[in-house]
Amino acid sequence: MKNLLLKLNMEKIITILIVAAMILLPVVEFICSLNAKHFYFQEEIVVLLGEVSFLFLLFLALNKGKISIYKSDILLIVLFGFALLSLIFSKDIEQSLNGGKLFYREGILVFFSYYCVALLSSRILQTNYRKLILKAFLGLALIETFVGIFQFFGIWPYPALLGNTVEVGENAFGIPTWAFAFTENCNYFAALAVIFTGLTGAAFLLSEGKKRILYFILTAFCFYGVVVTYSRLGLLGVLGFICYLFLISFIAHKQKIKKIALAPRKIFMLLSLYIAVYLLAILISPELLGSTKKFATEFTVNNALATGVTETGANAESAGGARLFIWKEGLETVPKYWYIGTGLDNYVYSFFWDNPDYTGYYQDKGHNEYIHILVTQGVFTLVTWLTLIFYNLTTATKRFFYTDNEETKLTFILIVMYGGYLCQALANSSVTNVAIYNWIITGLLLYVADKKPLKTFTFGQSNS
Repeated sequence: MKNLLLKLNMEKIITILIVAAMILLPVVEFICSLNAKHFYFQEEIVVLLGEVSFLFLLFLALNKGKISIYKSDILLIVLFGFALLSLIFSKDIEQSLNGGKLFYREGILVFFSYYCVALLSSRILQTNYRKLILKAFLGLALIETFVGIFQFFGIWPYPALLGNTVEVGENAFGIPTWAFAFTENCNYFAALAVIFTGLTGAAFLLSEGKKRILYFILTAFCFYGVVVTYSRLGLLGVLGFICYLFLISFIAHKQKIKKIALAPRKIFMLLSLYIAVYLLAILISPELLGSTKKFATEFTVNNALATGVTETGANAESAGGARLFIWKEGLETVPKYWYIGTGLDNYVYSFFWDNPDYTGYYQDKGHNEYIHILVTQGVFTLVTWLTLIFYNLTTATKRFFYTDNEETKLTFILIVMYGGYLCQALANSSVTNVAIYNWIITGLLLYVADKKPLKTFTFGQSNS
């Protein structure tokens, strides 16, 4: 067995595995949606990927004859440890095991998969393989955005949206259809579209000549995909990574670090492009202006309470103001369950914890990943996750500042993709068929952050 492992190119196999899973998720979802089986097998694919990732981590150790432990490994192991504690002390252990609704479903095995995939991705060292994963992201960006735009204009022939069979060109809320691509939900696709926009936007900032023109067009195309989701959180994600670009550009200027990608005029050009695309989109489809106007009023306490507490929840579901109501209900449980939370994927308990007879509007998700983690897994998990994010962003950004090679360019692209996802997560929920992409990005960045292991355990005969 070991002799066979020594002959295998493990990094190549790992890369193929991750790319295959990235492609399999939307393909399977499309096939299932044709039979009105929306979200089927999404969790199963992610869990299978996690289990196989764990096996490959063991194979990789056997192949190299050693196990190296990095700082980020400790953080991921601690995260899983807290997830287990949250499961054990959950208000609904069955839900923590299996997850909530079919299209949310982040039970314990899903979290195990997230962390294993991040660990496995961090073990991909060769630049060519890392580049291949980014090419897979670009391929998905083109296909999913095309599908989303077709859906927005009502020419996608498969009217599947959250299991509602409605006429093409109109969604369940009776307004012109929005883009959801192969995720079955506009907010889910908005998160992916932000990642796609970050990828192409960063590539534009890095490129020169003909490639610069190509990525100029591609990032405009991907941002249009963000706009036609009708989801304001997508705009929040793009604005977030633009702000981060300006921030690190300012820091680089202060430290006299010259990076072409961080030239303020180029970032302003990118921002101007997105503004132009947004204005053009409204000109072509005036109904998009409605979502912009709603954005100005939805995050107010009065609107949240007025639309959030309804018997049916219909108004709350169509109005972003309900988010404040959802956050408020969740945060009310924190003083009592601050240490370990209400239980893994048990956010719904927040609506019933002080009123078992509550019959109003409730949600399984916090519509804010940070608040959701705090409420369901407690303050220690949130602090650990934020530490991982801070460690990843700061070390990867420093690496970009002080190195200049092919890997540096990939690092910059990953930073922008990562930042965009983290910003949109301020108003969005984590779901299996989208969050797994973020954990792949997380792992790829952790390789950049972790250059020296904390400890290496050697066994057997190493081939290195």
